Amino acid sequence: MKIILKTKRLILREFVPEDLNDYAKLDSDPEVMRYISKRKIRTFKEIKDDLEGIIAYNQKNKDFGLWAAIYKENKNFIGWFCLKPLDKTDEIEVGYRLIREFWRKGYASEGAKALVEYGFQNLHLKRIAAVVDPRNKASVRVLEKSGLEYEKIAYYYDSEVAYFSIEKKKKHKIQIQEYFPFMELQWLNVHSSVMIDSAAWWTVLHKKPVYKKAVVDLVALIDGKIVGFIVVEINSDIIAEINPAGFVWEFGVHRDFRGNEIGKRLIEKAHAIMKEKFKINKSIWYSQEEKAQKYYERMGMKEIGRHWQFSINAGKKVFDELLKDGFNCWNMRGSCDLKDFNKVKRNFNIIEDDETIRPRICVGYEYVL
Repeated sequence: MKIILKTKRLILREFVPEDLNDYAKLDSDPEVMRYISKRKIRTFKEIKDDLEGIIAYNQKNKDFGLWAAIYKENKNFIGWFCLKPLDKTDEIEVGYRLIREFWRKGYASEGAKALVEYGFQNLHLKRIAAVVDPRNKASVRVLEKSGLEYEKIAYYYDSEVAYFSIEKKKKHKIQIQEYFPFMELQWLNVHSSVMIDSAAWWTVLHKKPVYKKAVVDLVALIDGKIVGFIVVEINSDIIAEINPAGFVWEFGVHRDFRGNEIGKRLIEKAHAIMKEKFKINKSIWYSQEEKAQKYYERMGMKEIGRHWQFSINAGKKVFDELLKDGFNCWNMRGSCDLKDFNKVKRNFNIIEDDETIRPRICVGYEYVL
């Protein structure tokens, strides 16, 4: 039995006849088959014939096929992944189907990402496609996480489908340099794209902020276009008790260019300038975004504190009082120590049903390079 590849949690291997019961369980589940190309639940014999066809196909084809997905921890069958010609075309598609118990745990995107990389690196493909029922939001998200982008509505496998694709990326030279005012529109565009993926911001920037103190203001460029940024204010008033240090106001990398250590290079360059120009090698970071927090921890940053951030509807009495001075307010933004959150919650109407401004724990970090 040939192993195609291994990921952190999965083994992709050729199918064998002994997989029949597991394969039948997968294709006999109405929920699994819900979005599969107008296909009705098949009989056991039909599924057996299908598996025999898959095994025969894999034996004849050296590079492409449909492979069993095995969970490393207990060697159980959890579904399949494929890299094979798309319906009646010469294009190569990536696909997957998992037993329901293994949905929403990251296995689909883990396997799909690995196969995309395998196709580009081992098979030297230049382009990989995928098709999915447009109503299948979970599967669409898997493709997006795997780097594929939506192109069009098309017709394959006797059904209307959403067509996605990804092309092998060329190696681009990454340039880290000082920000200049003529770059503002590009900077704002990238900032807004980063903001969409993060809970760290709750308002859109229409103009690049200006700060009181000196700043280290850098951008990452690829082919002359901004793909990342960092802004560090030196000895900011907001961290007066911690100074000398740099306070990081803005930091991010466009989603299409993550995974290339651009963020790391921005941080390293900013620290090099801070050290040379201001004799400072400590930066302070705060974020309420969990993905950012995990990134900072992987970078080796030291946690220095936590607090709650939230929005409140202060109520008619407070708003009427403010309105006497001409100030019309919808809600208020605030923070408190972790220990005081329940007390604040009892006394104020904290907004919890809006994903954008719901309460989140903001974590502070110190980084010394």
